[in-house]
Amino acid sequence: MSEENYLAAGVDKVRLKLVHVAKAEPEAQLERDELEKFPQLLESLRQARDRASAAVYPREFEALNPSPAVAVLSRDDAGKFVELIRRKTGASLYERAVKIAVEGDVFIVAVEYHCG
Repeated sequence: MSEENYLAAGVDKVRLKLVHVAKAEPEAQLERDELEKFPQLLESLRQARDRASAAVYPREFEALNPSPAVAVLSRDDAGKFVELIRRKTGASLYERAVKIAVEGDVFIVAVEYHCG
């Protein structure tokens, strides 16, 4: 789905799904200072890491599919974050998921479509 089609539905908020992955090659490295303007996203990254941690699941289960953490961003903040990802990877989060590294952890990030 294109960004234009997604936003044409009149959304005020954009939901991003985040899943921590143990073994994946990131497409982009993001620094914490780049993400500090998105506090909801930082909190959701922490939640995604916690959900996949060995404290929650034995290590052999970390590669399974934990439920994603969700960051709810304003339309403007989502636009800024999507542009940051586009500059670093050449990909649009409205079109596909992207693997990012933040402080040594790798996450899959994707825009949640309106249907869930």
